[in-house]
Amino acid sequence: MIDWNNNTPYFSGMRKIAMIIIAGLFWGCPGSDPEPDQVVPLGDYTFIYLQNDNKLAFSIDTEPNFEGNPLSSVRVYWYGVDTTQIPDTIRLYDDGTNGDIIGTDDIWMRKISNSVSSELSHPVSSSDSGKVFITYYAQYNTLMKTVTDSFHLGNLKPYILNISVPDTIVRPSGNGFNLVQLNCKVSDANGLDDIKWVGFRSYHTVLDSFFNNGNYIYMYDDGGTIILYEPNIKSGDVTANDGIYSFQAPLSSASTAGIYDWIFEAQDFQFEYSDTITHRIVVQ
Repeated sequence: MIDWNNNTPYFSGMRKIAMIIIAGLFWGCPGSDPEPDQVVPLGDYTFIYLQNDNKLAFSIDTEPNFEGNPLSSVRVYWYGVDTTQIPDTIRLYDDGTNGDIIGTDDIWMRKISNSVSSELSHPVSSSDSGKVFITYYAQYNTLMKTVTDSFHLGNLKPYILNISVPDTIVRPSGNGFNLVQLNCKVSDANGLDDIKWVGFRSYHTVLDSFFNNGNYIYMYDDGGTIILYEPNIKSGDVTANDGIYSFQAPLSSASTAGIYDWIFEAQDFQFEYSDTITHRIVVQ
């Protein structure tokens, strides 16, 4: 078993690789076994998408020699979700670097950042769904051996696309209050109905304390039809179920002035969290 997040691997008998697949990762099963009379020097292969690290991880078990030819290199042709596009060529390693755990063990591996680079032009995006497609290439002198497979796209965490929040708000005088409109646009490759909640926490930077005991203030994609609190205050959301979550924050003369960090986050029904977005706001 290989734990990509741990430098101390454990290998089971016959050197078969097993991956610990955590929620929110791409995963796939090895291809079908070759015919009995077919000699293939390529063994188990895996691919996972490490969402929290935003990295792609590849691994394949190989034979060091094939028909008298030594193995010189292993590469991946990465198509992403579209097999019609020109694939990226990603080199794998067996020297203990670039994500390889143990050098010269005939298990070629690679971790690569899931962002556009000289090697990767088709990163996994927040809108991708379905399958990703990969071909492993092993070079034995002039002989090339390949194995191709697809990997099902598992649950992807939600993404906050943008927020609409003022930079400065002024407290009203007297006994009244103002409503500050907040909007947060969120996407989820598994569908908008996979979004469980969207909210934010309010942190006073000078007082080093959270409003609402650090609990989330939830936002709503309800079309502004539900009364959230008196007197007749709604979310301010315009269109229901469009991925834009809204909230009207009340501001009175009694509100504490200062500099706040409003920390926005979303969660889906598979308990995956989005990356947070922090917006600094001044209350005068």
